[in-house]
Amino acid sequence: MLANYSFSGKVPKKLGDPGIPTIPCSIKNNYVRTALCDLGAGVSVMPFSLYKRLDLDKLIPTDISLQMADKSTAIPVGVCENVPVQVTQHCLILTDFVVLEMPEDDNMSIILGRPFLNTAGAVIDCNKGKVTFNVDDKEHTVYFPKRIDKVYGVNTIFNVKTIKVGSIDCPIYEPKEEYQTLVIGSISIQYKDFEFHRSQTNPMVRYKIYNKTINLPFSDFCAAIRVPQWGSCEKVRGTPRELSNLYTMICNGRSFSDDGGKISSIQQPAIRYFAYFVTKCVLARRNASKLSVQDMAFLAAALQQDRTYNLGALIACRLATNHSVGPPRAEVCRTAASFP
Repeated sequence: MLANYSFSGKVPKKLGDPGIPTIPCSIKNNYVRTALCDLGAGVSVMPFSLYKRLDLDKLIPTDISLQMADKSTAIPVGVCENVPVQVTQHCLILTDFVVLEMPEDDNMSIILGRPFLNTAGAVIDCNKGKVTFNVDDKEHTVYFPKRIDKVYGVNTIFNVKTIKVGSIDCPIYEPKEEYQTLVIGSISIQYKDFEFHRSQTNPMVRYKIYNKTINLPFSDFCAAIRVPQWGSCEKVRGTPRELSNLYTMICNGRSFSDDGGKISSIQQPAIRYFAYFVTKCVLARRNASKLSVQDMAFLAAALQQDRTYNLGALIACRLATNHSVGPPRAEVCRTAASFP
């Protein structure tokens, strides 16, 4: 299209994405790391969770509705008027915020819309990566956060963050309990302790994770590996490899029983029940009295390439010590291909 026009000037060099126009600011001495300067927003927006933390004035009810970028409609919780937003040490702007029930985003904690930008006399300079505020005939400049200049890849990347080693000066907290329990299989965590209480009335599973001791009822353990605590176990899901790994982890690599593989001699109630389940439902044996190390090695080799995981089994695996199944014998490997 450029060839159709007569143009004598110099064509500027094409540039890449300068980054998201976010700036840091303070609201009533509370630091807000990322405030998005959005020319496409007719109002300034704040998440309700952030509003509660900032201890601002009482919300004013409103009957307005907002059309979001995905064409959906959002009903605000209310409007908070005359919120003091300090963008520099000597620049403070009073702003009205529409408060919404919405998740907080690390890339944009609040949205500063056109009314704020108009009041502050803001000029967004993408080329230099800065926002200049003109208040009382004085200029106050705030720069965008730095970003990586070039990113090579197939998909479009909107934001890339890097953390330098040694740059974290804040305390590191332990993960939440739900993360500790439902941990993703690719994350390796060392567990220091795992044991079963042998109480007949209320058997418990005790394990230690992140130096925190957690007691798990035996019924919850059975639910995690999808094994019913009592009665039939025909509908239990789980691949042989998962069962093999789980069984060996729970046993910490020791012999499964002290009497030639007899399941009845296993002292721990959960392991004993699990052994009966493997022999009856996985190996399809009528006589579920014995389970050997070779049986478990066979199960591990049978689905060595299988990538189908069961979340319940993975949870149970992570409750145990990080111990893998030992190498199967040669004759076990030869018969693995015939496993259904």
